[in-house]
Amino acid sequence: MGTTLGIHVANATGEPIRVRYHMDRLHLEDVGFKSSGEASTKPKGTISAEMSFKPDHTMSYINIPKDNFVRLSAQGPVYASIYLIQEYCDADGIRIAKNFFIPIDKSIIVTKGKSIKFRKPFRTIWMDEHGERHDKGGEE
Repeated sequence: MGTTLGIHVANATGEPIRVRYHMDRLHLEDVGFKSSGEASTKPKGTISAEMSFKPDHTMSYINIPKDNFVRLSAQGPVYASIYLIQEYCDADGIRIAKNFFIPIDKSIIVTKGKSIKFRKPFRTIWMDEHGERHDKGGEE
């Protein structure tokens, strides 16, 4: 099975899941200037700038069917909240994880026991770091 760089989420829970994810980014919000010294046509003293930033918590989400996986459309590490999707329910469902940090080029497996495992690099998407398979086939 080929490997692709990026963040993947594999769903081995046996039920559909929803993954909400976001990146923490800072955007310039305000620039202010302060001056001190004498007021005249030739200012004496100092001028300083103050900048304030605010985090942008743009939240994306994707639904993943059981026994399937997706690549997240993220350009860096993400914080993911993962939910079991409840049938006929508009809300997110039962939360498995909240703000789980996924580094760039790492992938995770949401297991049948509703835990989260990191994928073993350069192996099938279903194999965790300890060599355990979480798909139905179980063979590499």
